[in-house]
Amino acid sequence: MNIQTQLLYRLEQEKGTFLSGASLAQELHCSRNAIWKAIQNLKSEGYQITSVPNRGYRLLSENDILSPEAVLGYLDRKNVSITILPSVPSTSQKLKKLALDQMPPEGSFVLANAQTAGRGHVGHSFYSPADCGLYISVLLRPTSPVDIRDILSKASVAACRAVEKLYGISLLIRRSNDLYLKGMKVGGILTEAQSDMETGFVDFIIVGLGLNLLTPPEGYPSELEGIASSLTQASGENLSINRSQLAAEFVNQLVKAHQDSSTAEEYLRRRDPEDPSLIK
Repeated sequence: MNIQTQLLYRLEQEKGTFLSGASLAQELHCSRNAIWKAIQNLKSEGYQITSVPNRGYRLLSENDILSPEAVLGYLDRKNVSITILPSVPSTSQKLKKLALDQMPPEGSFVLANAQTAGRGHVGHSFYSPADCGLYISVLLRPTSPVDIRDILSKASVAACRAVEKLYGISLLIRRSNDLYLKGMKVGGILTEAQSDMETGFVDFIIVGLGLNLLTPPEGYPSELEGIASSLTQASGENLSINRSQLAAEFVNQLVKAHQDSSTAEEYLRRRDPEDPSLIK
């Protein structure tokens, strides 16, 4: 890693805390002037960094720029492939191509600030405006035969666990893959399996999550009015959102759930009693 990348990683690790230029220079084996130049470059990229004489540099806690350095600090597994893009048609389609071309390990993921062709349930689109949501697709590599419906339910549980752990908000699950809060849809999950044509076994599974975190300034499209909402709007709370941390927590929880055979009971407990598919 170059100096700027190493510096950003350290600032993300200690976000909200001052780190002295002298100690950073010593730790990264460079001059204090090199640290200063790297700080200026990061500021020009939009990072909110303050500097105070005799105290050093501090990355503000409210900084929410997606970066591999930020996500990596919260991941349980460090040896994964991380791809972060400002915009992409679909994180799942991008990850599928990477999975076929590069064979990255389980837990690798694609994260985007916006999607231009995000996919939803049964062919619907998923509205994915910039700076407002978590748009991520994660790679799983099954080692035994799997039921894709089981993976879908585990992914839904993983998303609920991540949100509950970080924000204390309990989401409910509808139709196996829709995430609801107070009667409003705030997210959805899609899964896609790639099979080996020779063996017939599943080679890998892509789990895509779209989660509305902030309500777009212009609101939602007319077809989503009264249906879609965001975590902040539906909860009525002024949440301090850190998308890098939330992305990492979802990956952590998903990998754990994938390896856990006892999530079925939790999935049933998290089902929304108002789910039309439960009403007979």
